[in-house]
Amino acid sequence: TQDAVVNLYAVWTPKVYKVIYDLDGGTITGTGVLHDSVNDVYYSEFTFMSSDLTLPTTITKTGATFDGWYTSTDTPITMISSGTSGDMTVYAKWKYPITFTLISGDWSSSNAGSELSEMVIKADGVDVTQGTPITGTTIVFTPVLTTSGYTYTWTVDGTAVASSNVNTSTGELTLDTTTWVTGVYDVLLKATKGSSYESYYAQIKIN
Repeated sequence: TQDAVVNLYAVWTPKVYKVIYDLDGGTITGTGVLHDSVNDVYYSEFTFMSSDLTLPTTITKTGATFDGWYTSTDTPITMISSGTSGDMTVYAKWKYPITFTLISGDWSSSNAGSELSEMVIKADGVDVTQGTPITGTTIVFTPVLTTSGYTYTWTVDGTAVASSNVNTSTGELTLDTTTWVTGVYDVLLKATKGSSYESYYAQIKIN
């Protein structure tokens, strides 16, 4: 018989990896979320060639608010990027509401008539009433001034609040209180415009 050349071609199948969801007591649903009933583990699958895999956010836990996924090095993560290889575990973080009381609130002004007409305070979207305990994870202070053009500086117990927590246009302050411990916290706003200022002071008691 005549010799013949035979070409052989390798066929490759991408290796499938898992991202395992450590729920810390939560419940998860969503497209692409699989359940290993033997080990009671929830996970998604991806390959080196997969498109970006967005991590699910349909995760709940009684008495808590989901605060995102984190890696084993406590780094926030929202997706598994295309080209990633290897199994991994991501960890759910939770915020737990606290009960607090607004025990005082007052303002002062360099003007003859104060331009700070109102301070609207809400906890998780619910109005806060002075002297009435309320439970929530976030407190929002919204100053209502009769004129604009102010520069807003907020402090808590004498420490300046991060600029990312303050709306520079409206002066609105958002505080995550889930890491606060029992005690009384001093919250101070100073809104300045030229030589004029409006100042607001409140005390919050964590029960």
